[in-house]
Amino acid sequence: MENSKEKIIKISDIVTIAIAIVISVIAFILDGYNSYVNNGVQIDYAFVATTLLLAIAIHFILIGFLESEISNKQKDLSINLEHAVSTIINSLDGVEVTFFDDINDVDIYIANRIASASSCVYDFNWQDFISTNPYHRNATKKEYAANKIDASIKSFCSKKANKPRIYKEIFTFSYSNNIAKMLNHITYGDNYCCSYYENQNPETKFPKLQFVVIDDKEVIFVSSAYKPNLCSINNVRIASIFCNYFEQAWELSIKLKDKNEINNNLIQDIQNRYQ
Repeated sequence: MENSKEKIIKISDIVTIAIAIVISVIAFILDGYNSYVNNGVQIDYAFVATTLLLAIAIHFILIGFLESEISNKQKDLSINLEHAVSTIINSLDGVEVTFFDDINDVDIYIANRIASASSCVYDFNWQDFISTNPYHRNATKKEYAANKIDASIKSFCSKKANKPRIYKEIFTFSYSNNIAKMLNHITYGDNYCCSYYENQNPETKFPKLQFVVIDDKEVIFVSSAYKPNLCSINNVRIASIFCNYFEQAWELSIKLKDKNEINNNLIQDIQNRYQ
């Protein structure tokens, strides 16, 4: 139902237009009458024109108020709908979903989550076979986010803890900067492990899902190619699916560093082949 304010505006608008129509009709009739009998009632046409212009102005003003009311109602409805959807999602058996508008926001969020992780991080850092990312990234913001993530990984791996902690990262080397990243990360201590998949053979390329799992309970999707569906899902049961997938991929991958064991010969080979 329309609220009382909208009804008043609509009624006022209708009355204004009705008065303007009545005045116009009367002026038309009297003008015709004057033409028929030359000594008829004299019409003040300036008054009639001013009245009609005033009626038109009032009409547009009232319409403006009405549109403003409708716009505010639509805005309120949109806010309420967004809140309702968020409430429904978050009420699904403890599932907490956070959406991100920009990949830089995701990277900063990941950096903060890695830094605050308590036990384990599984990082699928492999690149897809797509040669060009469909979404351009600002180089400065990208570098800042990458440095912040690297600092968080180093912080996580170096922290003393009551229980064992582990950081596992799976690479592909489609981009040479991944080699530099790997060489840097393997210096972070025994808590850091990494492996890789060959990515040069076109026959073995396939679409890859990039994600990070935090403490076996939160999965964060990290590729800008997922825009506009960048999100984090915080739920143990859902995260366990990705944990199991990651562990299977880890077992099949080629190990570069596993705790304190570093395969230096393989790393040198990778540098020769991929750079």
